[in-house]
Amino acid sequence: MIENEYEADEEILETPDEDISGEIKSLEQATKKTGALLSPEGIILLPFAVLLDIAGVLFTVLDIAYGIGEIPSWISDGIGIIFLGLWLLIRSQTRPKELVEEVVEKHRAAKRAVKTVKGKGAVKAAKGMGRGLKFAISMLGEILPLVGALPFWTWMVWSELTTES
Repeated sequence: MIENEYEADEEILETPDEDISGEIKSLEQATKKTGALLSPEGIILLPFAVLLDIAGVLFTVLDIAYGIGEIPSWISDGIGIIFLGLWLLIRSQTRPKELVEEVVEKHRAAKRAVKTVKGKGAVKAAKGMGRGLKFAISMLGEILPLVGALPFWTWMVWSELTTES
Protein backbone atom coordinates (compact mmCIF):
# COMPACT_ATOMS: atom_id res chain seq x y z
CA MET A 1 0.00 0.00 0.00
CA ILE A 2 1.30 3.44 -0.89
CA GLU A 3 1.71 5.72 2.05
CA ASN A 4 1.69 8.88 0.02
CA GLU A 5 -0.72 9.14 -2.91
CA TYR A 6 1.90 11.06 -4.90
CA GLU A 7 4.56 8.42 -4.35
CA ALA A 8 5.30 6.29 -7.41
CA ASP A 9 6.94 2.97 -7.92
CA GLU A 10 10.54 3.59 -9.02
CA GLU A 11 10.64 0.47 -11.20
CA ILE A 12 7.62 1.56 -13.23
CA LEU A 13 9.08 4.98 -13.91
CA GLU A 14 12.51 3.69 -14.88
CA THR A 15 12.55 2.67 -18.52
CA PRO A 16 15.54 2.41 -20.78
CA ASP A 17 16.35 5.62 -22.65
CA GLU A 18 16.45 3.66 -25.92
CA ASP A 19 12.77 2.73 -25.66
CA ILE A 20 11.76 6.31 -24.96
CA SER A 21 13.94 7.78 -27.70
CA GLY A 22 12.53 5.29 -30.24
CA GLU A 23 8.98 6.19 -29.29
CA ILE A 24 9.79 9.90 -29.39
CA LYS A 25 11.30 9.56 -32.87
CA SER A 26 8.28 7.66 -34.17
CA LEU A 27 5.94 10.28 -32.70
CA GLU A 28 8.00 13.07 -34.27
CA GLN A 29 7.84 11.35 -37.67
CA ALA A 30 4.08 10.88 -37.39
CA THR A 31 3.69 14.54 -36.43
CA LYS A 32 5.80 15.66 -39.41
CA LYS A 33 3.75 13.51 -41.80
CA THR A 34 0.48 14.84 -40.43
CA GLY A 35 1.83 18.38 -40.60
CA ALA A 36 2.83 17.87 -44.23
CA LEU A 37 -0.61 16.57 -45.13
CA LEU A 38 -2.23 19.55 -43.39
CA SER A 39 0.16 22.07 -44.94
CA PRO A 40 -1.25 24.47 -47.56
CA GLU A 41 0.13 22.38 -50.42
CA GLY A 42 -1.28 19.22 -48.86
CA ILE A 43 -4.71 20.79 -48.39
CA ILE A 44 -4.75 21.96 -52.01
CA LEU A 45 -3.01 19.15 -53.88
CA LEU A 46 -4.30 16.04 -52.12
CA PRO A 47 -7.98 16.79 -52.86
CA PHE A 48 -6.96 17.83 -56.40
CA ALA A 49 -5.27 14.44 -56.90
CA VAL A 50 -8.29 12.64 -55.43
CA LEU A 51 -10.59 14.51 -57.85
CA LEU A 52 -8.35 13.57 -60.78
CA ASP A 53 -8.48 9.92 -59.70
CA ILE A 54 -12.27 10.00 -59.29
CA ALA A 55 -12.53 11.53 -62.77
CA GLY A 56 -10.30 8.73 -64.06
CA VAL A 57 -12.63 6.12 -62.59
CA LEU A 58 -15.71 7.83 -64.05
CA PHE A 59 -14.12 8.13 -67.49
CA THR A 60 -13.06 4.48 -67.39
CA VAL A 61 -16.65 3.46 -66.59
CA LEU A 62 -17.94 5.69 -69.41
CA ASP A 63 -15.41 4.17 -71.77
CA ILE A 64 -16.39 0.61 -70.86
CA ALA A 65 -20.13 1.27 -70.90
CA TYR A 66 -20.54 3.68 -73.81
CA GLY A 67 -17.13 4.05 -75.43
CA ILE A 68 -17.04 7.81 -74.83
CA GLY A 69 -14.63 8.16 -71.91
CA GLU A 70 -11.24 7.96 -73.64
CA ILE A 71 -10.91 11.59 -74.77
CA PRO A 72 -12.05 13.09 -71.44
CA SER A 73 -9.65 10.69 -69.72
CA TRP A 74 -6.77 12.05 -71.81
CA ILE A 75 -7.76 15.59 -70.84
CA SER A 76 -7.83 14.81 -67.12
CA ASP A 77 -4.53 12.92 -67.40
CA GLY A 78 -3.00 15.91 -69.21
CA ILE A 79 -4.17 18.22 -66.45
CA GLY A 80 -2.63 15.93 -63.85
CA ILE A 81 0.65 15.63 -65.75
CA ILE A 82 0.95 19.38 -66.18
CA PHE A 83 -0.07 20.58 -62.72
CA LEU A 84 1.35 17.77 -60.59
CA GLY A 85 4.48 17.54 -62.73
CA LEU A 86 5.09 21.27 -62.29
CA TRP A 87 4.44 20.94 -58.56
CA LEU A 88 7.06 18.19 -58.28
CA LEU A 89 9.50 20.20 -60.36
CA ILE A 90 9.05 23.32 -58.23
CA ARG A 91 9.21 21.25 -55.05
CA SER A 92 12.48 19.63 -56.12
CA GLN A 93 14.28 22.94 -56.71
CA THR A 94 16.98 23.56 -54.14
CA ARG A 95 16.98 26.80 -52.18
CA PRO A 96 20.33 28.55 -51.42
CA LYS A 97 20.29 27.66 -47.72
CA GLU A 98 19.47 24.05 -48.53
CA LEU A 99 22.24 24.05 -51.15
CA VAL A 100 24.85 24.99 -48.52
CA GLU A 101 23.50 22.30 -46.20
CA GLU A 102 23.58 19.79 -49.07
CA VAL A 103 27.23 20.61 -49.88
CA VAL A 104 28.20 20.25 -46.22
CA GLU A 105 26.31 16.95 -45.98
CA LYS A 106 27.97 15.62 -49.15
CA HIS A 107 31.36 16.54 -47.72
CA ARG A 108 30.56 14.71 -44.49
CA ALA A 109 29.18 11.76 -46.46
CA ALA A 110 32.39 11.60 -48.51
CA LYS A 111 34.40 11.38 -45.30
CA ARG A 112 32.12 8.64 -43.97
CA ALA A 113 32.17 6.78 -47.29
CA VAL A 114 35.75 5.79 -46.66
CA LYS A 115 34.65 4.06 -43.47
CA THR A 116 31.32 2.58 -44.61
CA VAL A 117 30.14 -0.02 -47.07
CA LYS A 118 29.84 1.07 -50.71
CA GLY A 119 26.30 -0.31 -51.04
CA LYS A 120 24.87 2.51 -48.96
CA GLY A 121 25.66 4.99 -51.73
CA ALA A 122 23.32 3.15 -54.07
CA VAL A 123 20.50 3.46 -51.54
CA LYS A 124 21.09 7.21 -51.27
CA ALA A 125 21.17 7.55 -55.07
CA ALA A 126 17.90 5.61 -55.33
CA LYS A 127 16.29 7.98 -52.83
CA GLY A 128 17.36 10.90 -55.02
CA MET A 129 15.60 9.36 -58.01
CA GLY A 130 12.41 8.95 -55.98
CA ARG A 131 10.51 12.00 -57.21
CA GLY A 132 11.07 11.32 -60.87
CA LEU A 133 10.29 7.65 -60.46
CA LYS A 134 7.07 8.37 -58.55
CA PHE A 135 5.97 10.77 -61.27
CA ALA A 136 6.86 8.33 -64.06
CA ILE A 137 4.96 5.48 -62.39
CA SER A 138 1.93 7.71 -61.77
CA MET A 139 1.94 9.11 -65.29
CA LEU A 140 2.27 5.70 -66.95
CA GLY A 141 -0.34 4.20 -64.66
CA GLU A 142 -2.82 6.95 -65.47
CA ILE A 143 -2.22 6.80 -69.21
CA LEU A 144 -2.72 3.05 -69.53
CA PRO A 145 -6.32 2.05 -70.26
CA LEU A 146 -8.20 0.44 -67.33
CA VAL A 147 -5.13 0.77 -65.09
CA GLY A 148 -5.83 4.52 -64.94
CA ALA A 149 -8.78 3.78 -62.67
CA LEU A 150 -6.31 3.14 -59.83
CA PRO A 151 -5.46 6.14 -57.61
CA PHE A 152 -1.97 6.85 -58.95
CA TRP A 153 -2.18 10.66 -58.58
CA THR A 154 -3.33 10.39 -54.98
CA TRP A 155 -0.57 7.90 -54.19
CA MET A 156 2.07 10.17 -55.72
CA VAL A 157 0.96 13.29 -53.82
CA TRP A 158 0.52 11.37 -50.56
CA SER A 159 3.94 9.72 -50.77
CA GLU A 160 5.64 12.97 -51.82
CA LEU A 161 4.15 14.87 -48.89
CA THR A 162 4.87 12.19 -46.30
CA THR A 163 8.35 11.20 -47.48
CA GLU A 164 11.15 12.97 -45.68
CA SER A 165 13.45 14.94 -47.95
